[in-house]
Amino acid sequence: RWFHLALLVGHIATLCYCGKYWWQYFSVYKKLANVDVPHCEQLLVLPLFMCNFVGVMFARSLHYQFYVWYYHTLHYLVWTTGYPVKNRLLLLGVIEMCWNTFPSTVASSGALHVCHFIILVGLLSQVSKSCDMTIFTSRS
Repeated sequence: RWFHLALLVGHIATLCYCGKYWWQYFSVYKKLANVDVPHCEQLLVLPLFMCNFVGVMFARSLHYQFYVWYYHTLHYLVWTTGYPVKNRLLLLGVIEMCWNTFPSTVASSGALHVCHFIILVGLLSQVSKSCDMTIFTSRS
């Protein structure tokens, strides 16, 4: 029971922590949506993908359809981190291996949680850096 409660608290805490950055992304997207700015849609996509990722990361149990729900976003999220390409590919490979292990084992489940945690740390690092940029902090 304590594990389920820890997952719920971790999920809520992560969403609250990320919320302030996502709000900045959405605010800037709203300002730039009508202007011809290249790749402006990234300001909308990243918070949505991260929110889905956090939901999967803190799920009490995982089913194979969850992998389908977030598989296509994993590549984008991993490439948003500042990790070297070799590490990004390794993360994706280990995640694929974890999901293809049937039935799941303690090792595959642990590896999946470790990979998710590493991706989350990389995402939070990059998101916090990008929100410090002038475009996010200007009040005009």
